[in-house]
Amino acid sequence: MILLNDKIHVEKDDLRRIFYIKDEDKAVPFYIQNAIVDLIFEEGGFKRKYNDLNDLELIEDKFIKKVINIIDNLYKVPSKTDYSDKYITYIWYYLPNNMYKVWQPLVDLLIAGELKNKIKVLDIGTGPATLPLGIIEFYKIIAENLKDKEFVICFHLIDSQKKFIDYANYLISKVLLPKNLKVQVNSLVANVKDDSILKKDFKYDIISMSNFINHFEHEKDFDAFKLLKNLRDNLNDDGSLIIIEPGSEFECISFKKIRNKLVNEGIYNIFSPCIPIWEDRDKINCACFSTYIMEVKKPELIQFLLSKGLKKFKNREHVAYNYTVLRKDGLYKYRIERNKQSFFTIKEIFEHQEKEFRANIKGIVKKKSNKNLSFCICDGTMPNKDYWIKIDESALNDTKEAIKKLNMGEKISIKKLKVIKKENKVNMILDIKSKLQLFY
Repeated sequence: MILLNDKIHVEKDDLRRIFYIKDEDKAVPFYIQNAIVDLIFEEGGFKRKYNDLNDLELIEDKFIKKVINIIDNLYKVPSKTDYSDKYITYIWYYLPNNMYKVWQPLVDLLIAGELKNKIKVLDIGTGPATLPLGIIEFYKIIAENLKDKEFVICFHLIDSQKKFIDYANYLISKVLLPKNLKVQVNSLVANVKDDSILKKDFKYDIISMSNFINHFEHEKDFDAFKLLKNLRDNLNDDGSLIIIEPGSEFECISFKKIRNKLVNEGIYNIFSPCIPIWEDRDKINCACFSTYIMEVKKPELIQFLLSKGLKKFKNREHVAYNYTVLRKDGLYKYRIERNKQSFFTIKEIFEHQEKEFRANIKGIVKKKSNKNLSFCICDGTMPNKDYWIKIDESALNDTKEAIKKLNMGEKISIKKLKVIKKENKVNMILDIKSKLQLFY
């Protein structure tokens, strides 16, 4: 890992060594959880005794049951959420659940050498600083691996709820930082519908938002397209707009339709994860359902709620969500393949006349099934459908293990993929003769 022209560059081994963190290691730090407990006790009027997570046992059952009831029923009705009685609920459950969602967009930028050591971040609808906390934890890893370099993150946080802004400032103040990482925070209580708060001469390296443009957060008259379009003026020329949304099918498709309009009108280009393989694409009509699966250790805060009767996602060991990174400089996470050589496109596989043959392909992972040991890919030539590749029992064990680590947005290459056409169906099989390559 090196710093070149104020941007961080990594080699393949760096990504594997530094950022391929095991699921059980991607845990919300104690000091953040403990700071959340501070806020819970302050709002509940309780007094701390041990100054660690054991204090949770001191909270009245009535208070806990109220929190659990809100969590189990929140976001069931497709309308704007009133957070006036849900602030504690949000920081107790949703903040630790969502904090690491920003890591994959940041890894995408890191792969392309597009993360700076000194960045200015505008986080819209910041809530209790869920995304900023994730960004800080990400940069801590980089700073600890480049101890002789200085890193600075300057946050501008906006939220319409003063209580959330107060929480955000407090929680960020409790983060433990390495000596070579500095964090600055400017916050504003405001509604982003007010265009005057976003001055065109305010430029940012990253503009981020999480679970912000969906129907749970706004009235029906909210124009997400207009907001995202106007934010273009606030991005540096090499800046990135990171949008993270829920993993449900309805939210995914709605979100992608807005993304498509932004791209088709030439406002942004998609940097990741849905990018073409073989040719540039300035128009996109795909609004398929796909989700990024993030497996993380359940934080102690959530484990406590589960022990007290929380039902929501009780047996789920992952967090599902959608994201996109948009830019205005035409850059992609992965370079376009200009030399097709001996490779087939997915469209060519379907058009090929032979009933059984071997093919070399490249594509972007859309989704996967650990249960069925299979995954779905797209190369841009036949969008809006799922093309699944099944893993044969004969496949090498290393290949099977690599498949388990695959996730949405990652580029792969398969040589000697087995293709069988039968009764208008195309079966693609990765077997012992096939060779899988992953691109980080």
